[in-house]
Amino acid sequence: MRERVVHTDATAVSYTPVNPHGRLVYTMADENGAVKEWVAELPANNMMRRNGVLGGEINPGDRLTLIGNPGRDGVTMLRVTHVLLPNGNFVTFYAPQGSATAEDLQAFSAPQH
Repeated sequence: MRERVVHTDATAVSYTPVNPHGRLVYTMADENGAVKEWVAELPANNMMRRNGVLGGEINPGDRLTLIGNPGRDGVTMLRVTHVLLPNGNFVTFYAPQGSATAEDLQAFSAPQH
């Protein structure tokens, strides 16, 4: 099983739900407080739509919590599986819609960034 991490206090910069892969660019502070830009890989737009993600869920400036699989070798990339939106709703990108819960975030929210 691939490593899973939770990124809290992420701020959306841009959200592009397109084919062949969507992209979410966000910033967050690292363990030293330096703000870094991250790129999140999302599924293709047509796959997201099949899972109920229509494309207007994330806006620049939104504060997000993300669950996903980190890139290797320290790159600032994340394959996002779930996102907690500012309104408290969950968006699921790589699993059946509605598979994320508050318990999921708690289970993966050990002191990680």
